[in-house]
Amino acid sequence: MLLLSAATCTGSAQGDVNPAMVLYNDTVVLTEGNFTFMPSNASVSYEISNFTDMGALSATGLDFKVTDLGKMAGEMNGNMTEKTFVLESIEGYQNNNETQEKWFILINGVMATENIGMNPVNANDTVSFVYAPEEAGRPVLEGAKYLVEIGISTETQMPDIIETATAEGFKTFRTALNATNLTDTLKGEGPFTVFAPTDKAFAALPNGTLKTLLNDTEALKKILLYHVAGEKLTAEDVANMTSITTLQGSELPVNVTEEGVFVGDAKIIVQDLNASNGVIHAIDAVLIPPEPAPEQNLTVLYNDTVSLNEGNVKFRQNVTRNYKVDNLTDFGALYATGLDFNASLMQNMTNMTNVSFVLRSIEGIGNNNTTGEKWFVYINGVPAEENFGMNKVNDGDKLSFWYTIEEGGKAAIKIVFL
Repeated sequence: MLLLSAATCTGSAQGDVNPAMVLYNDTVVLTEGNFTFMPSNASVSYEISNFTDMGALSATGLDFKVTDLGKMAGEMNGNMTEKTFVLESIEGYQNNNETQEKWFILINGVMATENIGMNPVNANDTVSFVYAPEEAGRPVLEGAKYLVEIGISTETQMPDIIETATAEGFKTFRTALNATNLTDTLKGEGPFTVFAPTDKAFAALPNGTLKTLLNDTEALKKILLYHVAGEKLTAEDVANMTSITTLQGSELPVNVTEEGVFVGDAKIIVQDLNASNGVIHAIDAVLIPPEPAPEQNLTVLYNDTVSLNEGNVKFRQNVTRNYKVDNLTDFGALYATGLDFNASLMQNMTNMTNVSFVLRSIEGIGNNNTTGEKWFVYINGVPAEENFGMNKVNDGDKLSFWYTIEEGGKAAIKIVFL
């Protein structure tokens, strides 16, 4: 009887042995039934039980070749009472008559007694395929070069949050998770509840916002964590709550109306996509965390909602020229507040709607070259991508003007004007 241990082949038990290359080391899930198989030297297909060594090897997805050594009764209809198959190669590594190296099959560390395809396997078995020199009909394990280690399971494992999100088509959400290294977090034990925006929800963000966020992973991570709770909450659980504590730290408000269940400003449109470590609910909008509470030395000049209409606002930089600026821009929103502000033209344009400015001051508080303090424009918590006057805004957007110093090209946020 020959017993195999993984340590023997991988060299971890003997320091002077070159370790075998592990081609596969995982568990496969086998179900009742057969799979269709055609030997590399035959034109006839056969049905092989899934619960065999060959069934286990097939379930790995590895590329392997098997030849049929003879012609037998029943061969033509694909049913055989006795099989004389020989495993010739796995992943291109072929039996070698010159070096006497070949593939051996072991089940639970014991040499298989039958040809490949004839050795039954059961749940919790371990099937090993070892490529090693042959000596007296046995493998020389110390000289093994390649190893395939397959655990057998009959229980289908439910996919995790990440696998479920991938299968359900949350492509942009997955891209954002990868960019912020949150994929491993949501593959963890959990449990988690994820409110996942659809691709359409991400596409509805203001032009350039997603690109900006993908380049500002710190801000993006905070936004994504605002979509995750550290507990499993079914749709029924959510509907019976008034708020949910997110991993970002803020409370996510819940509102139940005749139209459905809303988390923040987003409606749950697909419920209870269960995963092994939690649940996903699809939502129709990207959630933006609330602004941090004002610090003690922070002055709020404006905090209200403005109503914008289609059209333009006329802005006079000096006594000789007027400029038309689209109402539905950051410039138009600031203008609608009634606050006193000053902006200077970046380009020599006149009577045009696509005009680019530099915001110089609000309510007499101006950019200061001595202290390095200046005005920054943020839309939905993200730095505006374009110059002042060129950033489009939409219904439901939140526009912030921060007056502070610059750190790393962004606002070192201390004072906020909303």
